[in-house]
Amino acid sequence: MDASEHSRQIRAFVHEFNNLFLAIGGHCELLVEQMPRAGQARADLMAIADANDRATALAARLRAHAIDFARAADDADALSSPNADGARD
Repeated sequence: MDASEHSRQIRAFVHEFNNLFLAIGGHCELLVEQMPRAGQARADLMAIADANDRATALAARLRAHAIDFARAADDADALSSPNADGARD
């Protein structure tokens, strides 16, 4: 598997994780709105929401890394591939 394909697969996984995080965050938000202001259940839901936010941020970093990885690999391939007259760039 080349770097571009590897990057594409990572981005697809990140997309699926983001879908899950969106569902978790949305359900947390709905539940928090139904909870009394004070109470352990609300605090627990807020902890879940905070963890979900951190996971979403981590997924964004992973996606950015995958894109950078593919670009670097493409740049390296371009530098090492012969141009039209057979010479290296």
